[in-house]
Amino acid sequence: MKPSEFLLREIVPSMPYRVITNSQGLRRTSDIVFPKPDNKCRILFIGDSFTQGAYLPNHDSFPQLLEEAVTSIEAINSGIGGYTICDEYSYYKEKGKYIEPDIVVLQVLDNDLYGFYPFKQKMFCRGGEFCIYPN
Repeated sequence: MKPSEFLLREIVPSMPYRVITNSQGLRRTSDIVFPKPDNKCRILFIGDSFTQGAYLPNHDSFPQLLEEAVTSIEAINSGIGGYTICDEYSYYKEKGKYIEPDIVVLQVLDNDLYGFYPFKQKMFCRGGEFCIYPN
């Protein structure tokens, strides 16, 4: 996602929702601070639109609900709609590990396995290490 977004998404016109990202491009209003506070357990949530919270305002995404319920947790929502397991792994290697998480949660749904079919790999592969069938 793009840094410092504040926009209304209307993918489905009858279900608009507001998306707010911080300056680091993550779906949260505050920036991640470094070094990590000693009194917080930083959990990085990597996933697709389910993690991102499509059709929900930021405060209703499950990582944000967890952060609000358990004050000793800093929940980082790095979900991106349309991401596959391969994209999520690439995200972790390129950016996620630098967030210095204590725990990484990889959220997958059954449709994420669809991305491993050869015709899907050939059509959408970004060229990462799991790209079996490059374009």
